[in-house]
Amino acid sequence: MPTSVRVQPQGFQVQYPKTSWRVSYVEELSGKFRFVLSGQDFQFEPRDKYRYPTHDDAKRAAFCFLELMKRLERSLFSVGDFS
Repeated sequence: MPTSVRVQPQGFQVQYPKTSWRVSYVEELSGKFRFVLSGQDFQFEPRDKYRYPTHDDAKRAAFCFLELMKRLERSLFSVGDFS
């Protein structure tokens, strides 16, 4: 009885020090890369249909999104809870 084989994309995950953020990099079968940015209660994956041609391009984009999320997180904490 033949069975179907599904090739899984390869990748790795980076945990950024002193933050709750992780970035998972995935290389697809096409050779292009994508990333998923995850926090404690948050997960973000850009829906770029072209993906990123190299790991360095994906890393640069992930770093930009990570910096944005860290700044948003800091601004939310600086406002405080007024409830």
